[in-house]
Amino acid sequence: LARLRAEIAARSDAGETALPEVSGMSLAEIERELRGEKAELAVQESKLAEIKAEIERERGRPAVIRRQLGEAQDELEQLPSAQLPRAGADQSTDLAMARRWAARARMERLRAEVLKLEQEVASLPVRLDLLQAQRDLAELALEGTQRRVQALESAANRQRRKEAEQAKSDARAAEREAASEHPLVADLAARNAALGEQIDELADAIGGISGAELDALAQAKRIEETFSSTQKKTEVAGVSQALGQLLLEQRRNLPDIDQLEKEAEARANRIAEATLSQIVLEDERADLRDLSAYVRKLASQIPPVESAEISPALRRLAQSRQALIDKALSVQRTYLRHLGELDFAKSRLADTARRFDAFLDKRLLWVRSSQPVGLDTIRLIPGQLESLFDPESWDALIQTLHHEFTSSPWIGLALVVALLLLLRRPRLLAALRDTARNVGVIMRDRVGDTLRGFAIILLLALPWSLAIFVIGYELRGSYEADAFTKDVGRALMVLGPLLFEFTALRLFVAPKSIADAHFGWRKDGLRRLYRDLAWFTPLLMVFAGFTTVTLGVGQYAWGSGLGRLLFLVTMLLFAVFFFRLSWPTGGTLALLSEHNPEGWLFRLRRVWFVLLVSSPLAASAVALAGFMFTAGTIIGHILNTTWLVLLVILTHQLIVRWLVVNQRRLRLHAMLAKREAGQEADEPRQSAIAEAGAMLAANVEEPKVDFKALDETSRKMVNNILLFVGIVGTWFIWDDMLPALRVL
Repeated sequence: LARLRAEIAARSDAGETALPEVSGMSLAEIERELRGEKAELAVQESKLAEIKAEIERERGRPAVIRRQLGEAQDELEQLPSAQLPRAGADQSTDLAMARRWAARARMERLRAEVLKLEQEVASLPVRLDLLQAQRDLAELALEGTQRRVQALESAANRQRRKEAEQAKSDARAAEREAASEHPLVADLAARNAALGEQIDELADAIGGISGAELDALAQAKRIEETFSSTQKKTEVAGVSQALGQLLLEQRRNLPDIDQLEKEAEARANRIAEATLSQIVLEDERADLRDLSAYVRKLASQIPPVESAEISPALRRLAQSRQALIDKALSVQRTYLRHLGELDFAKSRLADTARRFDAFLDKRLLWVRSSQPVGLDTIRLIPGQLESLFDPESWDALIQTLHHEFTSSPWIGLALVVALLLLLRRPRLLAALRDTARNVGVIMRDRVGDTLRGFAIILLLALPWSLAIFVIGYELRGSYEADAFTKDVGRALMVLGPLLFEFTALRLFVAPKSIADAHFGWRKDGLRRLYRDLAWFTPLLMVFAGFTTVTLGVGQYAWGSGLGRLLFLVTMLLFAVFFFRLSWPTGGTLALLSEHNPEGWLFRLRRVWFVLLVSSPLAASAVALAGFMFTAGTIIGHILNTTWLVLLVILTHQLIVRWLVVNQRRLRLHAMLAKREAGQEADEPRQSAIAEAGAMLAANVEEPKVDFKALDETSRKMVNNILLFVGIVGTWFIWDDMLPALRVL
């Protein structure tokens, strides 16, 4: 231990590790040295990880030793109280003696085990000191190797850049000299110059990739250490408010996993392009092995006299191209190797971030994100309003939006699609009304018209939602964006789908739309819901948008004042809307279901009222208590569950309509077949057949469909299937909260 500490002190006093001398070394020699140092770095990292794991095991040993020591001492104390075996009438003296020896041996073994455990406890501090000294020494050695690797990387990049610039300069000079010569010569010189440019670009890219790889590894290591430390803290002290604040801060500092996935896709494309280019160059390199044949192939389309004149120049350029291709292949192999190493480092970073994020998800649900509401909370609001409407932040947002609009095609494409849909809106509305033209006409009624109506509704709801979402997506992922701009982008990504859902719902319940004309829902209930959505949707967009911005990643403190106030206003809007929707004696659901008093929707109307109205009120209470993250998570899951229930209801109505339409048509065909066959029937039957024939001939609308006429077996099967789908869907919605519930 003293020797290790002396060595640590000596290395610390020595300062920086001596860096390798690379002057006079070629690029190949530097890269060979670099590979050796990287191999040594991997060995040292593995050794350091083993030492750290051993330290963790030793730190956990006291609890294990105490348990084992207690068990051994208890067993040892029981042995003297038990009489040693003696010879008796039923056993021999030798057997009794053997049993006494066995008992004594057991006692000695227990005493030895107790002694060993006590010695282990006594020596534990020394062993820990020794392991920690070994860890410190290994970390110093690792830091020294890392500095040498970085120095060699920098030297290799400089040398590579120097050689690439020289190759590019020589190729450009040859291109200028060949500009006035034969077109074939000039063309080959131009191709060589282009290859020189490619080599120079790859050499530049390698330097950037090396830096990004080191940053990714350092960030992954930092997150792994933070993750390990956080796990220990939560195991020892649980999730207190102080630790909860730290967890929230750590979650905000985690890298964006979506952005890492986008970068991984871009790297995969770069690797594929570089591999393809490498294959092409290797094929050409194979052709250049025979320079004479290569030159003859180039000059095969010109007269022999001209070919003889330009062959020396072509051969000279072909030799230069051969050297350039060798250089390009070497640079590309290095480029691909660095891309692979960067991909590994980024994958490690993404995996660590995912595991840490999943760990935090289990615990953040029950952590206060701010103090309960008080006067201090209210005093924060004016300053937060000033920060929210800071002109510099909005100016930076506009600049980033302009940059993304000019550099990314997606915003322009989304705006073009939205504009086209808005211009087609009158025709789409007319087409939506036209889908109900044949509803009730037995031989023309088709469920396909209903499906077409749903598709039209989706197109009508798409324009503004698409534009808002795409703009938010580009702002959030922009490299030019600051924290405020990313928060706005995140808010727009939330608002886009929300606006699409509520707009589609309002179009669905509009007069002469699907709910009215196709499903036959009660008009008074539809009118009420249509009017409520007219005021609720725009208010929700405004307050939900500002709430999301103020509670964004970069503005954590806003959740204590302005963000919480906006969240409470948003919950009040939901409470009012749900109240009007579910009031048992006059709400929208009661009006829609009162024609079927035996149905579950009407019979459970008071349950829906309690569930819907209490949800935003409960979220408000949780937010007032300081659990903003919990409140937002729960209300989001409740909204998703509500949309799932609505989707199940619409699917049920669509299937029932399909069954009824086909059943009515089959019955009509059966009656007409009987009439054509001339079968005898009683007076009521003949009257029914005549009426059916008249309906077919005159295209008279069928009376309102009685859903009770649907076959009982089919109806039960549909209900059971959709109930199962609803349960499974609800499970998936709330599945991510189950680990958090287990923490309780």
